Amino acid sequence: MKMLVCVSAKQHTSDVVTFACRLARESASEVIILHVQPEPWSHSKGYLEEREKEGLSAAFAEFPDHLGQFFELPCRHMKDAGVEVIPRLEESDDPSACILRVAEEEDVDLIICGATVHRMVERLFQPSITARLIQKSTCPVLVVPHPGESDD
Repeated sequence: MKMLVCVSAKQHTSDVVTFACRLARESASEVIILHVQPEPWSHSKGYLEEREKEGLSAAFAEFPDHLGQFFELPCRHMKDAGVEVIPRLEESDDPSACILRVAEEEDVDLIICGATVHRMVERLFQPSITARLIQKSTCPVLVVPHPGESDD
């Protein structure tokens, strides 16, 4: 079995990774850990000139790759448990569409993600990534609840 485990900068990621690791170990699954970050210039909405983007891109390239921030601990945790893991970083302003695309490209059998608790106003204007995955995925989506978080 091949699993796609979605991680983010949220604290809940460790719960998702721990559950996925246990499931992968018991089922001898291959795991792809995926983090989707926003596209670098998406918020500029065309306000930056191309030459400004090139200069800023060069400056950003000098920063250390932040892959480790999202993948180092989860990958180490899984490798220590004997799970084969592949880290993958994608850029997109539509994380759910990106996750679904990667799931299709990689022909995964299961998507694992964390439950997100949104306040009422957030739910009205922006459905959660998890909800969109459940609605549109062609493979099963396993949602790991976040212990201790309530819907206010």
